[in-house]
Amino acid sequence: RHTRYWRDWSSDVCSSDLYFNRARTKVKINDYNGAYDDYSSAIKLTNYDFIYDERGDVLFEMNDFSNAILDYSKAINLHKDIGEYTLAYFGRGKSKYKLGKSKEAIEDFNKAIELKSDYASAYKQRGIVYKDQYDYEKAIVDFDKAIELDPKDEEIVKMRNSANVALITLSFFNKKIKEDPQNASAYFYRGEHKWNRGDKSGAYEDWQKAAELGHTRADEALNQNFK
Repeated sequence: RHTRYWRDWSSDVCSSDLYFNRARTKVKINDYNGAYDDYSSAIKLTNYDFIYDERGDVLFEMNDFSNAILDYSKAINLHKDIGEYTLAYFGRGKSKYKLGKSKEAIEDFNKAIELKSDYASAYKQRGIVYKDQYDYEKAIVDFDKAIELDPKDEEIVKMRNSANVALITLSFFNKKIKEDPQNASAYFYRGEHKWNRGDKSGAYEDWQKAAELGHTRADEALNQNFK
């Protein structure tokens, strides 16, 4: 994963190397607490960027996303003397997404893709964020690129198909409403579609409009889900 070599072979560096390698072994057996302790011991002896990056990965697996972001940021800052740190931007983007910071996550995925244009995982993760924002067109573009780069990832194909179905359905109701702004049923079913996709605020607005236009089921949906 990392191509940098130890800069010297002092006793501290040798000891750090032992902690670092043991931490990696513990990661392989999902002993994240033990790996975290060993990475931390290695950092006390040698302040290397890639150790922070890998400890960030461990913190991510432990669902400690805030501290993972701190480690990825440290890795990025330490690495600037020899260039940008693609992996750390990707890891930090995933952590920010987990904390609901979608805009910042996209910025980090953008940076990772800028640095490595064939980074399939970065396209996939950015597509996931776009899909969660109901920006299905951008999500599909990213999923298509990820599939092109990694055609064996079946999960991406499923996500792409799901985003495509959502886009087609949403486009259908948008067209109906554009053709007839008083189409209460179109508002109602678009709201139902949005609700099923997790867009609660969008569903509320559509059901509210459908109710204003006299759709009785819209009143029921509002009372059931928002009262």
